[in-house]
Amino acid sequence: MGRGSDLSGSRIVRIGAQNPGESVFNGGENERPCGVHAVNSQQAIDEADNILQGAEFTQKSFAQTMRRELIERLAESHRTGVPLRVFAGYDASRPNLHLGHTITMRKLRFFQELGHEVIFLVGTVTAQIGDPSDRLYERPRIPLDKVVSAASTFVEQMSLVLDPDRTTVMYNGDWLSDLPLSDLLAVASAFTVQQVTSPAAVRDRMKSSKPVGLHELLYPLMQGYDALHLRADVQLGTVGPIFNILAGRRLQRLYGQRPCVGVTYPTLWGTKGHRRMSKREGTHIALAEKPSEQFAKVMSIDDETMRQWITLVSSWPPEEVRARLEGWRSGELHPMALKQDLAFDIVRVYHGEEAAAKAKESFLPGHRGDPDPSMAVPLIADPGGILDVLHATGTVPSRQQARRLLLSGAVRVNGGKVFEEDHRVSSGDLISVGPRRLYVLQPGETRP
Repeated sequence: MGRGSDLSGSRIVRIGAQNPGESVFNGGENERPCGVHAVNSQQAIDEADNILQGAEFTQKSFAQTMRRELIERLAESHRTGVPLRVFAGYDASRPNLHLGHTITMRKLRFFQELGHEVIFLVGTVTAQIGDPSDRLYERPRIPLDKVVSAASTFVEQMSLVLDPDRTTVMYNGDWLSDLPLSDLLAVASAFTVQQVTSPAAVRDRMKSSKPVGLHELLYPLMQGYDALHLRADVQLGTVGPIFNILAGRRLQRLYGQRPCVGVTYPTLWGTKGHRRMSKREGTHIALAEKPSEQFAKVMSIDDETMRQWITLVSSWPPEEVRARLEGWRSGELHPMALKQDLAFDIVRVYHGEEAAAKAKESFLPGHRGDPDPSMAVPLIADPGGILDVLHATGTVPSRQQARRLLLSGAVRVNGGKVFEEDHRVSSGDLISVGPRRLYVLQPGETRP
């Protein structure tokens, strides 16, 4: 790992993976490719580009290096018949896998279909620490019994994406819990304070005098040790905590192993706003959630979030994704219809065709139960167009957001979906915004 390799402020590079390149590090030790010469295996190139579809890296040069190394590993596996050891880690901080986890899980499934060894690593020790690179606050330590309980749901639900017969489940507590102090000191000596405090979230907390626990700074070292212990060939993760993957590469190199290929993907936005999907904030969609709830939550997202989800978590092949997005862009495909298709697809993947059909049927006008007036919050406004009422009362932050909600089918009046901006609402009308907000229009002065 290069000295002073601060990747947190770098420009995000989205790739379909193309050209080979140079080191990821600026002014430090070079990340040298592992002897990649002319790779004659078109099969390895095609597989690598499929794996890298949708990937994001913090630097273009690192993206190029990882593609080159990945092609070499795949080609070597074809030549020798030895499968690659591929893993991704999932911290069991709270119960239940959610849609964001499936980005890397779907890639693990692809590796399984290629015949490689896939490890589903449950972070039982790392969950108790908490990754500081994607948090603006200090996460309290989670008791072990809660981690163990959450971990059991991860293992139960992984078969919704992975083939359990071809998946090795491991828990990093099996080796990290008993790590001798001498080994921990040896690992820690491979890094500097500047490196472990380089992620933007950590620096921001320090600058604003928000506490950063000393135990939090051990997180990348522990994740790096996972790669070393597993003797990993490939590690999948998210683009934000890239330093954690680089830590693994450094430790592997120091201990005589071939550094694993690190492939990172974007974090999935949650159902509210363009922030990462979060169980803590309630913006996630759990894989085991009821079909009707999954469908309704997907229908509540805005257009930009829908665009990201189509690319990252739909089951549609790349050519179908491109065709659907182009149809949306050209106006041939209504965004509401596209969102319904996406919601149906997500429910179908995790609950089956019949459940998806029932969820869609219950969501559409005429099939959904009448809203309960006793649960409605008074909305003080004069009768008028729905868009004007939503914006003027502060129900939505902007007219543009109100338009998006209308186009997506997230607004209902008296149980029926409304798409027109000038749809007139009157006193006593029940207005639903998304799956959880219900208002009743009452006459009076409109709030500023």
